[in-house]
Amino acid sequence: MPRKRAGTRTRSRTPMGVAAEPLPLPRVLAPEAHGPEHVAVDAEGRILTGTADGAVRRLTLSPDHELVRSEVLAHTGGRPLGLVPCPDGGLLVCDARRGLLRVGPDDGSVRVVADEVAGSPLRFCSNVATAADGTVYFTVSSRRHGLEDWLGDILENTATGQLLRLRPGGRPEVVLDGLRFANGVALAADESYVAVVESGAYRISRLWLTGRRAGTRDLLLRDLPGFPDNLTRGPDGVIWVAIAAPREPALDLLHRAPGPLRRVAVPVATRLRPRPRRTVRALAIAPDGRVVRHLVRRRTPYRMATSVCALGDLLVMGSLIERGIAICALPPPREATGAAQSLCHIPGRISVRRQGAPPSGSWGSVRSQGAGAPSWRSHMGVSATPREGAPPSGSWGSVPGVARPAGDMTQALIPSRSSSRGSDAAGAGWSASTAAPRTPPR
Repeated sequence: MPRKRAGTRTRSRTPMGVAAEPLPLPRVLAPEAHGPEHVAVDAEGRILTGTADGAVRRLTLSPDHELVRSEVLAHTGGRPLGLVPCPDGGLLVCDARRGLLRVGPDDGSVRVVADEVAGSPLRFCSNVATAADGTVYFTVSSRRHGLEDWLGDILENTATGQLLRLRPGGRPEVVLDGLRFANGVALAADESYVAVVESGAYRISRLWLTGRRAGTRDLLLRDLPGFPDNLTRGPDGVIWVAIAAPREPALDLLHRAPGPLRRVAVPVATRLRPRPRRTVRALAIAPDGRVVRHLVRRRTPYRMATSVCALGDLLVMGSLIERGIAICALPPPREATGAAQSLCHIPGRISVRRQGAPPSGSWGSVRSQGAGAPSWRSHMGVSATPREGAPPSGSWGSVPGVARPAGDMTQALIPSRSSSRGSDAAGAGWSASTAAPRTPPR
């Protein structure tokens, strides 16, 4: 078989790099909480969420994981989405209609922290994360569509999302623009970078904050097996990624179509609004950027899990559309076998291949960071090769005003009328990136 020439672009549909682990059947708690889009855990182990009626709720579980208390902390007067606890017991809340809010720790008072950026109103504030020095990073999913028309933005692929930064005593500023439905946001445990989900592009971008890469942007994960949503970082530094729905080839074709045709398709698709598939999926990213868990449950009554977080030995899930949060036991990590598919983390951009696939030499040479760069295998056990045809990190430029690579076709969310088993049986291919800075121009 002829060897593939280095530099030739391939559209990978390889199996998942980390072997999928089955999730136990989720159990629903607090069904009065309709649409708990994001879930977080406070310092005392209580679950926090915002719901469709504008309430910010706090749920307390017993040691045997039964709900013992459900209380409303505040009403935002809008639609709360992402939220994060503050050190003083208060909360920062992204409200899709009112902007970035703060809920007081004692009286449930609600104060607007930011409702505009550069003179423009915050139309669709989505998710938030805070740094140790009080700096706040938060996302605007779209500047064209509101929450009620989030599906239209995904289908149209407007690329009008933003990542904003608010320093203590300052004003909101745009640090990343042109994002494809900006969604979840999380800081690395050492705050060396901030990760932001681009749901419409099936990837997680990374903005470096410290070191020689500060101010540059690259990809933390790309070609994910579904529609990534919220990010939640646990006390162990692991970032959990909720995959709200599997990829759909029909929407890949739509995203390849010209803009006018995509806009025509939006009202048709939004009228049909098929029900999301009965699949729950979550990924866990270690502090060093490795994907270490891939958890899947199919044929579950709890649909469109838009957020996941770990609470001890539990996995807690929230959904934009369901009633109540869902919990299930968090399976212990499963040791990989020689037959398992897994992911190797090496310097440079990488992609995943099956054990027994052609040796890495036939896929082109690995681009290394240098003689002193670390090189190691994930404990999940695998081999990997550089992703051919991937844009070098230097081509992304500095922030703001980042140039996006051309030809990066993506998929969207809504299922086709065909059976769900075929496209979701093994999961679409994905790859991770840990690219070091390269000297532009390329």
